[in-house]
Formats: sequence, C-alpha cells, structure tokens
Amino acid sequence: MKKSFALIVLAIVLCIIFPSCHTIYISTPYSEYVYPEEEEAAADTPETLMHDEDVLESVESIHIPLPDESSEGFTGSELLGTVSYSGPESDEDEITISISLWETEERRALMNEAIALYEAEHPGVKIIPDYVDFSGYWGNISADAAGGKLSDIIEMDRAHISQFSERGLLYDFTRFISGLYGYGLPIGLKADVMQYDESILEDLGLVLPEAFTFEDFSAISREIYDRTGIKTATSLSLDFLEAISSRRGRSIYSEIMNEETDSTEAYFSLVKTVAENPFYAYSNDETWNTFTDTANLNPAYRTICFSDMGFYSLFSITSSSEHPDVAMDFIIYLVSSDVLTPVFRFSFGVPVFRDIRDITLTEDEKEQLDLILSLGSQMSIAMPPNGNREVSRLLSSYSALVREGSISPEEAADEFIAEAKEILLRARNVI
Repeated sequence: MKKSFALIVLAIVLCIIFPSCHTIYISTPYSEYVYPEEEEAAADTPETLMHDEDVLESVESIHIPLPDESSEGFTGSELLGTVSYSGPESDEDEITISISLWETEERRALMNEAIALYEAEHPGVKIIPDYVDFSGYWGNISADAAGGKLSDIIEMDRAHISQFSERGLLYDFTRFISGLYGYGLPIGLKADVMQYDESILEDLGLVLPEAFTFEDFSAISREIYDRTGIKTATSLSLDFLEAISSRRGRSIYSEIMNEETDSTEAYFSLVKTVAENPFYAYSNDETWNTFTDTANLNPAYRTICFSDMGFYSLFSITSSSEHPDVAMDFIIYLVSSDVLTPVFRFSFGVPVFRDIRDITLTEDEKEQLDLILSLGSQMSIAMPPNGNREVSRLLSSYSALVREGSISPEEAADEFIAEAKEILLRARNVI
C-alpha cells in the first residue's frame, strides 16, 4: 500500500516536470509576461517561439520553424511562414472546405465567428463546420475514414494523430512550409489539473496543504465523506498510467515493449485502492473535487496542477482534401491570426502562436497563464504509437477485473503487458 501511496503522490499531486526524449522548448513572446497594468510589456524584442533541440523529425514529433532573427515584433503567421494557393477565378467559383470539430456550444460560437471573419477576408472560400460532441466524435471520424468521406480538416488529439498519419490519411505539413514537420498545428496549451471546492473543507475545519502525501489526501477524503457523504473524484485512465510511467523517467510504451510491469502494477494497485474505499468515486459528479484542464477552469475552485504541459487540440489536413493549400491557409489563420486574439482569448487554452500582449487579461486568464508558465519551458510532444486506443480499452478491461477482485494487481499487470505488446506489434505489422 505504501508503494501506491508514493506513486500517487508523484502521479497526481506533485507538479514535477521530467524532461522527455521528445521535447520542445517554448519561449513565447509572453514567457516573461508582465501584466500591462503592472508594467508595460516589452514588445520590441522578437522572441523564439519554439527552440527544437531534441525532437525527432518524424511522425511522432511536431517541429515549428524559428522566426527570422531580423523580424520585428511577433505574429504567429510570420513564424509559420506563408502558404500560397490559387484562389477562385471569380466570386462564382467558390472553394468549399469542410472541418470536423468536437467543440462545446460556447466554443462553437467562437469558431463560427472565426470562420465568418476568414470568409470575409476570402470571399471565394466557404468553410463548412461539422460539430459532433466529443463522446461520439472519434466514432464518426472512423466511420468517415472507412467510407472515404473525411473532412478537409480534422480537429485532432495526440491519441489519434499517429494512427491517422501512419495510415496515410494526413498531409505532412512540410508540403506547405519548408521545415514545418508534423501532421498538425496546435491552437493552445493546457495542463491537467485537479480543482476543489475549498468552502467544503473550510466548513469542516480542514485544510488541503500545497504539498501533501496520499495519506493526507486520503484522510481528508475519508473525513469529508464520513461527515457529509460527499465523495472524492478520481482520474484513472491510460493518460494516468502514462503519467506514472513518465514520472519514473520512462515511457509506458517502451515499458510494454520491454515487458516491464512496475508502472502498470502501481496503476492497478491504485485501482484496487480506489475500489476498496467507499469515499472514492470514478467521476466528477457530486464530489468535492474535479479533474479537468487549464482550458476549462472553474474560477470558483482552487487548482492543483498534476501534469506536464500539452496541446489543447491539433488541426490536421486529410490526404483526401481537394484543396489542401486552402485548408492549410485556414489552419494558419485559425491558430495564429492576431485578429482572433480578442475573439478566442484563452477559450482554447493559452495561445501558442497568437500575440496576447495587446489585451488586458482577466483574473481567470491570468490564472490559466500562470499555471502554464509555472510548468517551465519543457513540453513533451511525444505522440502515442498506433494501437494505443486498443491498449486503452484493454487497460479498462483489466481495471474492471481488479475492481471486482477477480484478479490481483500483479496478475493484471503481467497479463496486460503481454497483451498490450501484441497489440502494438500487430499495429506496426510486425506480427
């Protein structure tokens, strides 16, 4: 049990950033951001957006080219380069670009506004959004891929981009801009966090310290439940297993291929611990705490960060697009145009390419920015290998067996690793 306590401290509570073998270094124009009301932000010195030293130029990495050292000021489009495409010959010849998105209602309104602004600047281009709730999004995308009906642009996440690119379904961005490696461009930065209702603790005379052990966390959770009936949310998934592995200086996928079970055994031990204690819940419903990300903060709650920095989402161009250059132009506009800075603000995470120095941040936006900048300058961009979704389903199956007591954490780890290795090898066409 003490082993699981120590690991959950590393995996959830402590915000310690370990360098990855696939990292990029971020130095945005606001890495040393000073809030305008406190001191005028320096805008004359061009900053390097991303300095790439260790990233492998492959399907598993995203490489953003450096800006021209002679450039003055900052705009994302300068960093991304310029895409040339042949527009329609007249207003009657309209180019239509479709884009698949999973956004919430609030973000759909913002995206529609961005589309309208782009169309106003490009009267011969029509952008058709296809919104699907995230719960059904990837099922729809898979069906579209099977039927050869993919949109020109797909909102992508790190769990799927390797699979789609390896299947030849996405364009490599080198086609559009020399030196721009990868299959997607990010719109914003985020990190996973735990938020909690401090008033519940205050009413009970409890305090959750800035740094605490799992024993402290468990004791507080038990007391809250005993006195109020309110449970504690947990977040157990493949992402969580990846976090345990990375905080041991490893990769869960290399552990699977090397048939190492330490991280997986620790994970299943946590699953067992949660199952054995009635004050734990498997969701955020009616709990005193919740697991979310910095792009979806509840300003009324206190926040504790427990992950490395990551992308809010990526935008990719499908290889079946009839107008890939136009699609690329729209993606660059979407992720980098400063026209969209006052529209999007921080709704899609902390902007990667858009300059925020000319807007006054709200207190909520300051918190979001501070949390991202507190993570330091390193961000892992390693993409999971093909087959990771099947591995995720396998992990859920064994977690259910551990919860019901049909199998021990040690047995689950051994069997999971063996089957997961077969999945990854099969996905790579090795077996």
